Formats: sequence, structure tokens, C-alpha cells
Amino acid sequence: MVSDNPNFGTLSEDKYAKYFNLLSNIFHLLLACYPDETVESYEAGLMPVYLGKLLFTVEMLRLKYTYGFSQTRSLWIDLTDSGFPNAQEINNIMQDLLGRKERLRLLPAKSILKQTLLDYMLKHYEESPELLRQLSEREYLSMLSEEKLFLSFTPGEIIRKQETKEQRSYVFSWACFDFQSNRPYIHLMTFDQDVSKQPLEERGITYQEFLDVVRAEGSRTPDVAILAFAIDDAVESIHPKIIKRLCIGPLYAGFLMEDQWKVEDEKQKVFREILCRYKRSENDFVLFMSDEIIFSKAQQVTRGILSPLGKVREVFAITETDPECFSRRASLINHNVLLPHWLLQNEGSSLSQTVSEFEKCRKITYDDRRRIEIHGI
Repeated sequence: MVSDNPNFGTLSEDKYAKYFNLLSNIFHLLLACYPDETVESYEAGLMPVYLGKLLFTVEMLRLKYTYGFSQTRSLWIDLTDSGFPNAQEINNIMQDLLGRKERLRLLPAKSILKQTLLDYMLKHYEESPELLRQLSEREYLSMLSEEKLFLSFTPGEIIRKQETKEQRSYVFSWACFDFQSNRPYIHLMTFDQDVSKQPLEERGITYQEFLDVVRAEGSRTPDVAILAFAIDDAVESIHPKIIKRLCIGPLYAGFLMEDQWKVEDEKQKVFREILCRYKRSENDFVLFMSDEIIFSKAQQVTRGILSPLGKVREVFAITETDPECFSRRASLINHNVLLPHWLLQNEGSSLSQTVSEFEKCRKITYDDRRRIEIHGI
């Protein structure tokens, strides 16, 4: 079903089960890319946490839209250069979370609903759609948990690494679901804090100030250098050193593009034709991912009318010799693509010629048994 606005696209009812299964399979495969929990890497331990939150959020959307208590419309999906649910769906989950206690108070208890449903079935020899709707809504609201969800802004843990006479070093992570691109992003920031301020791990006033700034600046996805400048400028005692931002998407799957050919871009056209030509499995997909990195190369003191003593500011490295880094204001950009093994074998060389991004990607393939293999860069 083609929507007038493909950013708020919908599918025919028989395709939603496929779609939820597709998202679940994707995040399970991404989790398989981080199999070794013993690796001493903050990022290696971080990714399964956020991927687990994405997986849980998908299951909540499945419950919300599959069992009928969201009756006004179907799930919105961005069928342009995303493939994921529209960010408004993530915002709606947050609203459900905020109104959870009041709505649960108005719904009959689970035991009462089950008994009433049983009585109805014994009398009418069929299930009551309304009772099933209320039961599924209660189940959905009971399972909602902010700690488990991937929301518009999802903060992670703050970890103190070391301390000198002047500064403390920290690592902090957060995730966001961007309203413009309708894609999930995961951020990792290494930074210093002046020792004159209250330690952030004490979660006092200085931590709240820091979190408010990250929430304000990190709930959206400007160029990564602009993000770093904004955080550096907003809190005088905080000095970002490295920010790494991982973008998951866009996602291409054959059944998602079957009805969208009138609005597709060139990349969608290429993958629609390939996936439909081979028709190996309706669950086959191609998922692009990229990470942008910005790092500080020095510090400088800036002075002005309001700050005659000067403020310490980071000087971030933007790679001018790389056109993509320069245009996106980043120090380094890496590309990855997750795709079926058969597709890389049969179409790898032609994709490198027709999709410019494909050539510079590290290729991660999966097979029917969810086995992961990394190729190339």
C-alpha cells in the first residue's frame, strides 16, 4: 500500500508479520557480530546493550500493532531511505510509557479479562475481539520499561577511566532515534572533566547539567563536528575528545519495495531488482551502516567580552583531503553493509560499479543459518 507520504508509509496487513520478523532477524544478526563478551572493549560491550533495546522495542511495536488495540491505523514505516519505523512511532511509545499507570488503572485486571474471555467463548463459541484487544493492551503496557526501550533519547552508563591533577577522563554512550532520517544512532564519547567540578559519577548537579546538554544536542544528528562543538561550548568544564556515531540504515528488503517503485531512488531500484530477480528468500535484506568519528587534535583558549580570562576549547580535526569527511565535517568515516552471502557472490562486482557506497564498505555476510562472515576492508 503506497502512502501519499512514504515517510509515513504503510504495508498491506499480510506484510506486517514479515516486517516484524525481518527487524527481529536483523537485530539478532547484528548481535551475532559481537559474540565475545570477554573482549575488553567498551564498544564491544556497548553494542549488544543497545541492539537488545532495539530488539525489545520492535517486540513492543509488534504487540501494539498485531493484536488490535491500536485500532486507528497501521504502523508507520519510512519507505524512503530508511526502512525502519517512522520516529513518530518511537515517540508514541514514550507517550504510552508516560500514560501507562493511568491506563492500566482503567483496564480490568488480567485475571478478570481472562475469565470473562473464557465465559464469552463458552457462550458464543468464538473469541471476543474487544476482550482480546483489552488483554493485549494490558500485556503491552505491563511490559513497557524505559530501561529496556530504545527511545528518542536513550542514555547509557558513564564510566570514569582515570584522573590527573587537572582532569578526570570519562566514557559515555547514548542512543537516539532521529526524527529526520528515521534511523537509530548509537554514540560513544570520550571526554575530560575539570577536577574542580563535582565528579559526574556522583550523579549530582553537574551530571544533570551534562546530561541535559547531551540530551538537547544528541537527540538529533547534525554533522558530528557540530555535535562536538555544541557539547564543548555548552558546558565549560566538559572537553569532548572523541565522538563516534554509528548509524544503522538504510535497510532494503524485497517486499518493502514491491509497492514503492514510483518513489524509489537509484539505490532502492538496484536492490529491488536484484532481490526480486533472485527471490532466494523473502527474508533477504541489505542493511547499510556507517560510523562517523570526530576527534580533538588540540586545545586553545578563546577570550571575549564575557570571558576575559578565556575559555578552553577543543580544536577538532576535520579531514579536508577526504571529500566525504570534509562535506560531513568528520575526522574519519567507515562504511559497512550486511547482506546475504549469495548476493555478494553473485552481484558483488556489479554492485561496486552501480552503487558507489558499496565499493568502500566492509562486507558482512550472513547465510541461512545466521552465520556471520566478514569480507574485505
